[in-house]
Order: sequence, then C-alpha cells, then structure tokens
Amino acid sequence: MEEVSALLGPPRTVIYKLIASDPDFPTPFKLGKRLFWKRADILAYRDLKQNQYAERKDPSSPWRLKKEAAKARKFTEAWRDGQKPKQEKDE
Repeated sequence: MEEVSALLGPPRTVIYKLIASDPDFPTPFKLGKRLFWKRADILAYRDLKQNQYAERKDPSSPWRLKKEAAKARKFTEAWRDGQKPKQEKDE
C-alpha cells in the first residue's frame, strides 16, 4: 500500500476511496489482510489519469469545447433575458 501511495501521490485513505469509487482503478488482490496490486496496473492507471488530465487542459479537446459551448450558451441566455451576464473564470 505504501508503494502504491508513493507511485500515485495520495495517502492511503484516498487510495481506499479510489478503490471504492473509481471504476478505472485497478482491482487489488488480498493476501491475508493486506492489499496488493501489480505494479504494471498501477503505472497504467497513473498514465491513464495523466493523459485524461492533459486532454482536459488541451484547448482543442472535445471536453474543453463542450464546456466552452455551455458557458457561451449561459452568457447568451442571460444577455437575451436582459440580465448582466456573469463572466466566469477559466480553470
């Protein structure tokens, strides 16, 4: 568990939450009371998450374009209704 935490970054408590909530997180196997993972699975998970993060930060990614379109729609609707549109901060 300590090595998984060192490879991914978050503490053990977050690792347990990832096991329960993230379907992409590799399934551990148990020996006694301890949890173990294949190192290759953990490294593949880390690479997957890094790529997903990089894709979201890419201005031309479909995720980013969808988000920008939604912001533009909100702005247009507020303007059309005579309200002062709020300018949202970018991430």
